[in-house]
Amino acid sequence: MEVFGKTAYIFCSLCLRVSFFKNSSSGLSP
Repeated sequence: MEVFGKTAYIFCSLCLRVSFFKNSSSGLSP
């Protein structure tokens, strides 16, 4: 269960970074 939590946390972080990168490349407006 603990391993799953860490994996989910890493996956969430990657998703946020990817979405943030896409937003930055598409437009710097918040």
